[in-house]
Amino acid sequence: MSTTIDGVIACATYLLAISAGAQGLTETLKNAMPWLMMEKAPLNPESQDDISAASKLEGYRQGALKVMATLSAMTLIWLAEVNPIYFLTGSEAPLNIPQIVAWGMVSSFGSPFLNQILKILISIRDTRNALIDKKSPTQGIGSKKNQAKSAFFKSDPTATCSEGE
Repeated sequence: MSTTIDGVIACATYLLAISAGAQGLTETLKNAMPWLMMEKAPLNPESQDDISAASKLEGYRQGALKVMATLSAMTLIWLAEVNPIYFLTGSEAPLNIPQIVAWGMVSSFGSPFLNQILKILISIRDTRNALIDKKSPTQGIGSKKNQAKSAFFKSDPTATCSEGE
């Protein structure tokens, strides 16, 4: 199986579904851990030490959320047992640990990028399909015979529907 635009769209859609699931799982876990729910703000906004300590704690909190999102995505990919490469090549190769880690990172960190790529690919596919439909010889678009029949069925009094045209 060769890579097609539909295969790339299916792969991006799969990774976005994993990303959405990981985001939901991360939110659920975050709500279960109160220290991850609230952004860290300095107790005294005028104290440089408090600002520095709060920034450091906020960095740790955000890092923990990113790690949780990646682990959530990796878990969902492992549970789904579907290698994203399948959509691109048709190969049913089993997932291994490095692939699970890599695809988990792609789906958790690349979600906005994947979403934009998916929109572009769907637009390309739709444009391609519209052009193919427009040029399809089986539809006979533009032939005198089909134009005459179309005009006849639209109740155009000047239309003729003779087979000889």
